[in-house]
Amino acid sequence: LQMVYDFAEIKIAQVSSAIPLTPDQELDLISRLRNRTGAKEIKLVTNVDASLLGGLKVQIGSNVIDLSLKGQLRELATKLDTNLF
Repeated sequence: LQMVYDFAEIKIAQVSSAIPLTPDQELDLISRLRNRTGAKEIKLVTNVDASLLGGLKVQIGSNVIDLSLKGQLRELATKLDTNLF
């Protein structure tokens, strides 16, 4: 199935968000991911992960875009040379 998607330029995006995305947010995210990846179509597979605290995390293949509050706090802690999480 992945080979068919690759041939048709369809990307599968695994999306984790702190709260459920609205249909309008999903459409906006699909549009932005389509522009960023150059894919003709994006299929979202969504799930809610309250541990993200806010924002979302998107994985397409081996690429991860972490826009979550948890990820930002982890990055800040690394810069401060501490281990909060």
